[in-house]
Amino acid sequence: MKATQEDYREVLEQVCTSIIATEAAEVDRGGVFPEKSIAALKGAGLLGAVSATEVGGLGLGPRGAVTIVERVAGSVAPLPWW
Repeated sequence: MKATQEDYREVLEQVCTSIIATEAAEVDRGGVFPEKSIAALKGAGLLGAVSATEVGGLGLGPRGAVTIVERVAGSVAPLPWW
């Protein structure tokens, strides 16, 4: 599913719960690159979320980027940082 400006949060939630969170422990244990997670974010159009719509991005700007980074971080870092 490709994200739009209107539904990117829902698409992000799907990607995070169905792919990123399920792959996180394996990636951490093996110290490997999260290929499936990156491919899922790319496929959903979320890697270019801050890019202008004229170049194929979602045009979300910095707030959209923060939303995406926070949600992805929450999927891969279940332990407190302190």
